[in-house]
Amino acid sequence: MEALRRQAAQDDFLTRQWYYTRLRDAYRQLRIAYPDQEGYASILTNLDIGLVQSS
Repeated sequence: MEALRRQAAQDDFLTRQWYYTRLRDAYRQLRIAYPDQEGYASILTNLDIGLVQSS
């Protein structure tokens, strides 16, 4: 039972990590496409913080 709990926690972490990584990459692409827009740096920082906190 404990092994199943650990596996579920690991799967949850990997899912969150995947989503944060995809979001971060999407915002980086937006930042390259529209460099004159403000706020992308703070969004990327918040996504990086969220990725670290989810681990």
